Amino acid sequence: RQLAESAGIVDAWRVEVAATLSQVGAVTLNHETATKLYHGQTLTPEERSAVDRLPQIAIDLLKSIPRLGPVCELITLGFGPSSNAMPRAVEAQVLRLAAEFDALHSSGMTAPDALSMLKLRGYEASLIATLGGIVDAESASGRIADVQLIELRDGMVLCEDMYSSNGTLLLARGHRIKGNVVDRLRAMRPNLGTRQ
Repeated sequence: RQLAESAGIVDAWRVEVAATLSQVGAVTLNHETATKLYHGQTLTPEERSAVDRLPQIAIDLLKSIPRLGPVCELITLGFGPSSNAMPRAVEAQVLRLAAEFDALHSSGMTAPDALSMLKLRGYEASLIATLGGIVDAESASGRIADVQLIELRDGMVLCEDMYSSNGTLLLARGHRIKGNVVDRLRAMRPNLGTRQ
C-alpha cells in the first residue's frame, strides 16, 4: 500500500487487495513444498511446477467473484501466464516488486541485498528507490528486542517466525501483533509449548 501510494497510484486499495489475494493459491501446496518456498530453499522440478501454477489458481478462483474484476486483472498483469516480461503498468510493477521483495527477504536475504537483486530485474529505478525508503523508515522507527510471550504488545512486529515447540509455524516474521492474537497465544501456550 505504501509503495502504491508513493508511486502516485490513485486506487492503492486495488494493489493492496491484489497483493493479499494473489497468494491464495498457496493453500494448494503440500506442507513440505510450502515450507521450502517460504524459506527460499531449492525446489524440485515438480515443486517448481506447482508453485508456477499458483497465480493461475488465484486468478481462476477470483475471476468469478463480483467486483473483484479489477483486482483479478491486476494479478493477471503482474503474475499471469504472459507476465514473464516486466509488466509496463506501474500498478503491476508495484504488485510484483512487493511480492518479490517479500519472497527474497522472507528467505533470509537482508533488505539491502534483496533491493540490489531487484535492481537487476528491470524494475523502474524510482520504484526501487521508493521501496528502499519505505524499508529504511520501517527499520528506523523501531528497535529489535527479545521478548517473552507475556511481553508481547499491540503494534509490535515479529522479526523472526514464531514456532511452537513441535515446529508448527504460529506467526510469520513481519506479522504485526494485535491484542486478540496475544490472547489466543497465551491461551494456547500450555497445549502448544510456544518457544519463548
